[in-house]
Amino acid sequence: MRLAVVLITLNAVCASAQSGAPKRKSANDTTPPSVEQTIAVGLSHSSYAFGDSTVTEQNTTFAYDLTVKRVHLGIAGTSVNYGAPGHTVNGLIPTTWTLDWRFHEGDTLSFVGRIGAQPAGLDSTQVAALGLSGGALVDLQSASFGMRPMTGVHAVVTLPAGDLSFVLRGGLEIEPRPADGARTYWTGNTVFGGVTLSGAAGAGRLSGSLDLSSSSADSLNGKNLFPGGGEFSAHVDLHMPFDNPVTTGAEAWTTDWSAKLTNPISDTRNDQPNRRIPYGPITELTGALSVPIGAGSLGATLDYLSTSATANGRVGPATASTNASSSASIFTIDGSIPLFAGLELQPQVGFATGNSSLTVAGAARRPGRPARAPAASGVSVSTPLSGGWFGLTLSLSF
Repeated sequence: MRLAVVLITLNAVCASAQSGAPKRKSANDTTPPSVEQTIAVGLSHSSYAFGDSTVTEQNTTFAYDLTVKRVHLGIAGTSVNYGAPGHTVNGLIPTTWTLDWRFHEGDTLSFVGRIGAQPAGLDSTQVAALGLSGGALVDLQSASFGMRPMTGVHAVVTLPAGDLSFVLRGGLEIEPRPADGARTYWTGNTVFGGVTLSGAAGAGRLSGSLDLSSSSADSLNGKNLFPGGGEFSAHVDLHMPFDNPVTTGAEAWTTDWSAKLTNPISDTRNDQPNRRIPYGPITELTGALSVPIGAGSLGATLDYLSTSATANGRVGPATASTNASSSASIFTIDGSIPLFAGLELQPQVGFATGNSSLTVAGAARRPGRPARAPAASGVSVSTPLSGGWFGLTLSLSF
């Protein structure tokens, strides 16, 4: 994740007052301290060019984590300043809270909640500004503007079977129906479930996951930015450490590899005005390397994402059919720098490049869609993507 979202270490390492720097736990030390707390604040700046248009985003993040034996509380929030040509949108993305009870090793019951975003309702100008970057496969927190309050419950149950581990999860999330008539992102009642099977793969661990969700929200008379329906996703992960190639016997380097497919189900409103292209299946491939450096670490991640979609709609009396595709390659470098007494600095910088193409048949352009360049019917318009971000998070664990 980018530093637009605060990175929190849920199992923080206790600091050593004698050395002045945090120590890593021994691999054999599995006894958690009775109380662990982490406070983190972060700043980040993102800038992306989509053809001739540039959007920017500045974020300030805050997060707090508390673990007391088997109980964990997490709170996180972010303020966002989003800028697009001719308009800015300032506000707060939803502040979230999670209360977890680990009633058995690998088994957790969680109560979750979210305070609605500000602005909770978007006018046509704000939607058009967000539409310049929405759905472009880059990580912008402004995509959460318009989200509604939520409460829910999640459960995870782990069934060990020798070297294998079988995990079942499910939950229910409820968003009250909006009373106002502004554009918003409302999912209604959402039910979800999933399974993960994992096991040893040499010195590492291989896991595969399947997840399915379904949401009940209707179109709110055309004001709902949620595309409708639900999602099916399949995810394969490989975590593989290997011997330190620099210092014999030193802490291992680690690699993480993953492939994920997310496929929407019954998304009957997938061509929303806050998106550059319609919502469709997304494929993501990720490779990451983490290198320990003293008590800190240095990491690099490469992501490749692609999507394609088709949507049909009307522009006045005419019918418009939209075919679109988009891809992005994202390279991230991050680090963890222990300072003293549990204080840690986490810098991050990233770069992105990509492209999106759009072909509209039957109508040249929908009104109010500045992200879509005018074109004759049947002509494909290609828009390059370039940009990046940088950020810093400061966390204190005690």
